[in-house]
Amino acid sequence: MIHSEPKIKVALLQNYNEAHIALKGRFSLADGNAMEGQFTVRTNKGMIGVTDSSGTERFMQKEILLSAEDGAGFTVFDVKIGIDFHWQRSQEQSFRGNLFLSAGSDSSFNLINEISLEDYLESVISSEMSAQAPLEFLKAQAITARSWLVAMLAKKKTVR
Repeated sequence: MIHSEPKIKVALLQNYNEAHIALKGRFSLADGNAMEGQFTVRTNKGMIGVTDSSGTERFMQKEILLSAEDGAGFTVFDVKIGIDFHWQRSQEQSFRGNLFLSAGSDSSFNLINEISLEDYLESVISSEMSAQAPLEFLKAQAITARSWLVAMLAKKKTVR
């Protein structure tokens, strides 16, 4: 049983050595500083470096949490989708929620979206179903996706 809305962590990029992101709205760092604008993320010797659009390195850390303020979102450029399928391609994708960067090795990092369960489901439904689908189909897909996700979260808690 879930008593409060959980946060879902979704890996958007795994084992990348560089990414280009745009923060749309204010994002807070753990030290209280705020960021917005366009940035390049790179790894160097197990550390994640964040460089602004002027080329100035803003900081370098092993893990970075950017907490979205007041509905802020972010865009990740050149996201590979359909990996290893005949339709594999890169595209720009936008997300709501927090952005977590974690060093994966000396030369790679993971970019993770931390988002509320309901916001996650909203984005999943829109990616799994056509907007032209009948409303009842969309409702059924939302119930199915929510039920599956809650069951997976419950199973994960019992495994730990």
